[in-house]
Amino acid sequence: MSEKSYRVFFYKTTIGANGWTLHDALPQLSGSLSGKGHLSSQEIDGYRFQIRDLEFDKSKNGWRGVFGRLRSDAPNVIDMDDIENPLPLSPTDMLIEKSHFIYKKNSDLLIWQFNLDVGSINRFSIYLSNLLNLSVGLNMIVDTPNLKKILNGDVKYYEIKVALPNQPIQTVPSYSPAMFDLMKDVGGSSIKYRISAGREVLSSRVKRVIQDLFKDPSTESLKIGLEGVDDPVDLFTDRVSSKITVKLQGHYPDPFDIYNQLDRAFYENKDQLEKFIE
Repeated sequence: MSEKSYRVFFYKTTIGANGWTLHDALPQLSGSLSGKGHLSSQEIDGYRFQIRDLEFDKSKNGWRGVFGRLRSDAPNVIDMDDIENPLPLSPTDMLIEKSHFIYKKNSDLLIWQFNLDVGSINRFSIYLSNLLNLSVGLNMIVDTPNLKKILNGDVKYYEIKVALPNQPIQTVPSYSPAMFDLMKDVGGSSIKYRISAGREVLSSRVKRVIQDLFKDPSTESLKIGLEGVDDPVDLFTDRVSSKITVKLQGHYPDPFDIYNQLDRAFYENKDQLEKFIE
């Protein structure tokens, strides 16, 4: 049986303006499940997404499911003899790319299998926002010592690297269109720039900047310079994460194995994650 490796990231959730978490919204979501355990699909940035196979797993003490990107543009297949043929699909059939997740409701902790074919966590946030008709924040967990340095320090500058997007930027932060036009003209794939301002101004906005830039799929790196510290703090390097290797069932992760591996990633990082669990 073949295997494939994935990165795993961890998130805390916020919903609406009343201090709710995803735990508070689960009754509404579970009440909308189809008989097969699926929620309705949503179109986001020109693609269609859906939560599927959502169910409570007693052994993991949390909800588990799949966030899928549904594809109607079926690609051709190349066989072992290097011959290309169309997939035998009917006009109404769709393909699906999958990110698996576990949500531990008592800890308000989302354990997320990152899959580049599905896209960023930002689309999962937008999907939930559309279903609940409330703003949903999914905030990545960053290693505590360096995060404390930033929140308690005197911020001198932000150094941000952003990728050239295939789709127009529609979410916060909205980077300069002229900047992206320049990148296209010169054939660039990313751009790095530094924002400096008054210390009080940058420091007072640090929490929102971190949340917004982490959520935006174009952000490739985020470094923050502090007064009196020579080297900037690299928050992307400091993300609490894990690497898992799972067995494949066909071209997809074996469901039993990937949920076990996601749960294992939680326990392997529990010392760091406990600081964020009430």
